[in-house]
Amino acid sequence: MKKIIIFTIILFLAGNGFSAIYDSLALRIMNSAGHNPRNIGFVVRKISDGSEIVSINGDRQFIPASLQKLFTGAAAFDKLGVNFRAATRIFAENFDRATGEVKGDLYIVGAGDPGISAERLWLLAQHLRHLGVKKINGRLVIDNSLFSDETIPPGYGDSESGRAFMAPISAFAVSFNATSVVVSPSVAGQNAHIHLFPLREDVNLRGSITTAERGKELSVATRRHTANGMEVVLDGVVKPNAAPRYVYRQVWEPVINAAESFRSVLKEAGIEAGFSVALGQVDTTKTELILSFNSEPLTEMSRGMFKFSNNFGSEMVFLMLAAQSQKTQANFELGSQVVQNWWKVRFPESGEITAINGSGMGAGNQASAGQFADLLGWAYRQDWFFEFISMQPIAGVDGTLSTRFRNTELRGNLRAKTGTLNTLGVSSLAGYFRVNGELYSVVFIANDRATTQYSKWMLSENLLSGIKRAIERTGR
Repeated sequence: MKKIIIFTIILFLAGNGFSAIYDSLALRIMNSAGHNPRNIGFVVRKISDGSEIVSINGDRQFIPASLQKLFTGAAAFDKLGVNFRAATRIFAENFDRATGEVKGDLYIVGAGDPGISAERLWLLAQHLRHLGVKKINGRLVIDNSLFSDETIPPGYGDSESGRAFMAPISAFAVSFNATSVVVSPSVAGQNAHIHLFPLREDVNLRGSITTAERGKELSVATRRHTANGMEVVLDGVVKPNAAPRYVYRQVWEPVINAAESFRSVLKEAGIEAGFSVALGQVDTTKTELILSFNSEPLTEMSRGMFKFSNNFGSEMVFLMLAAQSQKTQANFELGSQVVQNWWKVRFPESGEITAINGSGMGAGNQASAGQFADLLGWAYRQDWFFEFISMQPIAGVDGTLSTRFRNTELRGNLRAKTGTLNTLGVSSLAGYFRVNGELYSVVFIANDRATTQYSKWMLSENLLSGIKRAIERTGR
């Protein structure tokens, strides 16, 4: 009889008590590190059966920062398919194939492709050359009508900073609507060499950077310019033996940047490009489609969004998803409706989320740790799960987790999206790890201005390491 009672107690603890024990462990770790548990959402679940291992404030909504990109990516994968490609189309007025002249205007119709890098822009020009285009006599007209004129997403605050991670959004965008200012040393005492990548011949360089062992700290900024949309302001020094420095800054006029960058690669391809630039919409009844330039698959578009938390790519996917699913011009309000409605359909029992943008910038996005855990569990059951998890940063190895969890047993084990908003005291993490051959999901969201970002990083590391060791001991 005694054995039966003991066995019953063990069963009760296994079914009901272990979660309380894990919750207690998590709370002790938070308190011992000087963190107020009220400011933290922390959820761990076993993927195979969905059982909850830990839930601290699992239902409380927080600012998720870049975990928001998980909603954006998952909604796009689900609604568009992981193999979806966006087609940037080029139309010509009166293309004379005998002479290779476009006698009228050339139109580029943007499709929201976030992946038109400098290299792919060069490839686009080569495709035109292979089609026989030798000269453009009319204008180059950029058609951005797939997206509205709202280039700065809600939640971004200061749009005058020049920082590349706050670049404007446009349906036809080149090199993430940012420029790479390449600073290379010359001879000591002389000005450094400055290059823009992708190349733009129309941008004025103001100031200079000196090649020297000592001096003022290097400074590179982009500013608005009335003539061509942008100028680069330079100051400071670079050491004589230094490797080239790549400084990334946003561009101010996406249309001008795209057109002038395209002009440079057209010239490299041997195409005469003396055109003027305009913003407008193509009339397909008066033009001929001469090239459809497909993007990389959606999985490739999204890789940087997850692995390196690229804000620009996530906002482009956010609007592209809205435009494709609603077959209309997209703006951020529509994108918000699409993602939030998708959530209601897929997760009707999980409560509502707030998605004002695709990246997680600002305080307007709201979701709970439990809702992200719901998403992670659902994603595991989708056909595209292996693509999804392969795009997440690997702890101690790459992406935004390359320097974290290095000295723990989670190095190479944990794959998780991260989020950071220093001004709002946000640090977050959501992903998967293995224990005893089982896959678990973990979500950590801290909204606390009173603690440093580093202390929140260490707290997430200690929490996850502690729970992992506890699971190993109990076999839960």
